[in-house]
Amino acid sequence: MTATTTIDTLEDLARVLDDHPDWLEALRLRLLTRELIEMPQRLAEFAAATNERLEKLEGRFDKLEGRVGDLETGFTGLRAEVKRMGDDVGNLKGAHAKSVAVSEAHVIAESVGLSLTRLLAGQETSDLARSHNISDIPRNEMLSFRRADIIMEAADPDGALSYVAVEVS
Repeated sequence: MTATTTIDTLEDLARVLDDHPDWLEALRLRLLTRELIEMPQRLAEFAAATNERLEKLEGRFDKLEGRVGDLETGFTGLRAEVKRMGDDVGNLKGAHAKSVAVSEAHVIAESVGLSLTRLLAGQETSDLARSHNISDIPRNEMLSFRRADIIMEAADPDGALSYVAVEVS
């Protein structure tokens, strides 16, 4: 003999379906489409695949961060080397400019109406300063004169000697 079940309320239906899980599954199959029924499984598969891809991407980003760090280190060294080379080139350019100015000293003297007599070197500048009364020349000007790139002795058209300091740039 088969027992009869009466359902008068929604709560009665819920209780009956709780008591008979096979009925609940049969009702679900009738009410829901195949896509909706398969949705939890498909969503779980999608989440697993997404997590796997994210883990691979994180690994790639970690590698990229390491490479970027290596590049930054390399660029720091390269910047220092380029700066050093720039300094060296600046020194070479300065030395070359001074060399050209020395070879053209007669032209520099002529440009101010003088004739080059000779170029003074090192100690000669100090000796020149000591041999003349320079008390009326401010100290900073005398220091600047002594540190000039080129100091030349030149004569005016009457033969009077002058000393010319040249800064090369």
